[in-house]
Amino acid sequence: MGAAAALIGMLVQSNFSFVFHLLPGTLLLGVCLARASSPNPDSGEWRFDITRKVLLGMISALSLAFTLPLGWKGTQVLLTVWPAFFGKNVSNIESISALSRGIDIWPQATFYRERAILSHRSTLGRAITSPTNERGITSAIEDYYAAAKLHPFDLNIAINLGNLLSLVGRDAEAETQFQHAIVLQGGMEAAYKANLFLSEHYARKAKRELDLANYETALPTLLLGVTQLELLEQEMPGITKEPRGIVLRQSLFSNLAITYEHLGDPETALIFTDKAAAIPGNSSAHYQASLIIGNLAKTAWSERRPSEALARFLEARKRMDLAIELPSGITSEIRAEYVAFLDRSIQYLVEAKVEPLIKADD
Repeated sequence: MGAAAALIGMLVQSNFSFVFHLLPGTLLLGVCLARASSPNPDSGEWRFDITRKVLLGMISALSLAFTLPLGWKGTQVLLTVWPAFFGKNVSNIESISALSRGIDIWPQATFYRERAILSHRSTLGRAITSPTNERGITSAIEDYYAAAKLHPFDLNIAINLGNLLSLVGRDAEAETQFQHAIVLQGGMEAAYKANLFLSEHYARKAKRELDLANYETALPTLLLGVTQLELLEQEMPGITKEPRGIVLRQSLFSNLAITYEHLGDPETALIFTDKAAAIPGNSSAHYQASLIIGNLAKTAWSERRPSEALARFLEARKRMDLAIELPSGITSEIRAEYVAFLDRSIQYLVEAKVEPLIKADD
């Protein structure tokens, strides 16, 4: 009975540690099977049934026939990939080569994933568009897809694959991976951050669209990013106030303001500049707000609404004073020139005895 219990225990353990995938484990299984089929003289059961003996013998032979090749293959793989996982002073190229040989012997999701990580790591610090990096990223993506095929429920594979696809602009594929990751993570956003990665993807995608002046396509992308941001805040309250969340909010709100202004909706653009300006350390959003308000003032002036124009110019000047930091690409000389324009416009209207329009809620 002791040998049988030990055998059952090993079979259960093999589901977790893959002990029979290595040659020593295979031999140990054979020993346990042989021991389980041996008579126990002390128990008085040495005259056991011949049928049970034959049956156990057949099971032992079949088990050895099945596990011995696997054990030999597993041992070969272990010896092959050992440097990639545990070797000292092993280069990326050597590790990738070891994993490639291991994959040739016995393809495993873990090997593909680790080779993808190494391929991606080799591209860091260099331009994505360089031929070497394009090959490295393409190889990493292919390996992640191979790993996902072997292990479709590995959440880390889905997230890493989504991030790489997003990085190279394969947006539809990236979104599929992120949505899959959100389903897999369930309520574990804090551990895996799939919603956060998806929101960052939308912000990245929208930036590419804005660089091409595709404001009509950028708008829904940005709004999807905000939706994910709201879901993220529900799953992880306070995350959007942490550094990574702050950067994400700044990007989405500022780009929404730019997009709405170009689409002819400056009032909605102002709503998002105000949201961006409310983020601590983002006073540069006031500069963007000042430009929008200044344009509204010029429109009111050209349409012969001087009171509204003066009120807008005064507000634009006030917001410019709040812009302690300037947006990227804006110099102090550019700021000074715009401030001078606002001051001249205000002075002209004041000297013309124009009274600023007072809103009903002021």
